Amino acid sequence: MVKNYPQVSLRLPPETRSKLTALSAACGMPQWRIVVDAVNQYVRDQSSEARQSDQQVARGKHSIGAQRRINGVRPSRAATRRRGPEP
Repeated sequence: MVKNYPQVSLRLPPETRSKLTALSAACGMPQWRIVVDAVNQYVRDQSSEARQSDQQVARGKHSIGAQRRINGVRPSRAATRRRGPEP
């Protein structure tokens, strides 16, 4: 049941939000389903190396910063900032 899914909040540019709303109305699909389908398609379009790396991150084997370095994307300052002493 959808109500049991974890919630997420997204900030979208106004034009992207308008497109999402229009797609939802035109296709008769809820917005969450369009987002899920878009993420799944994005993953399918990635190289096998990127998919493997993403799977490792999903399993908790790499930090987000490491994931971004693996994919050639510079990690954000927030992703690399220390949050205090490590246990």
